[in-house]
Amino acid sequence: MARLNISAWAIRRPVPPLVLFMVLIALGVFSFQQLPVMRFPNIDIPVVQVTITQAGAAPSELETQVTKRVEDAIAGVPGVKHITSTCLL
Repeated sequence: MARLNISAWAIRRPVPPLVLFMVLIALGVFSFQQLPVMRFPNIDIPVVQVTITQAGAAPSELETQVTKRVEDAIAGVPGVKHITSTCLL
């Protein structure tokens, strides 16, 4: 009994594998065009950045007078998990 050798069969009869390849390519292109992909999707980035400037204030003053109050107010907002602050000159 002869074994079924797909490679030898494809070499002897190249048209069916080529047709199958073309059909798969066409189905792939058609499926790709049907994907519901938006150029600019609406996403919610859960990050809020607050910038506060106070001319002439040292970073330590800004931290005690402003930053702590803002952090406490933001900490009271539901859903806030992390708060990070930086005081710069």
